[in-house]
Amino acid sequence: MISQPMTTVMGTHGVHIFKCSRTEYLEAAYIGEIRRYISYLMRTQPRVRAVLDLTEAIQLSSEAIGLIVVLTNVLQEAGGGLHLANISEETASVLAIANLQDVISMYHSVDDAISGF
Repeated sequence: MISQPMTTVMGTHGVHIFKCSRTEYLEAAYIGEIRRYISYLMRTQPRVRAVLDLTEAIQLSSEAIGLIVVLTNVLQEAGGGLHLANISEETASVLAIANLQDVISMYHSVDDAISGF
């Protein structure tokens, strides 16, 4: 069961936007819920492209980061992708220290993330 609220909308060009809301610390359970939803989408449509809007998430748990990497790889292998938008400086620093900036696509805004596809 998801403990944090999630909103998903279909953005421009068929990109699914997942907006994290009202949380400072994004946990693995939240990303797991997104992964389950994306798995459903992958059964019903080709090339799933998604943006995770982290406007209100200041930090990501290490498990959440691991799941984001897995989800990114799964979507890329299927011809789609996952982009992160509105990442806090703290999260961007952690991803850079973990040398994940080449694995996870990060953008300053949702519109930039959508354009990155």
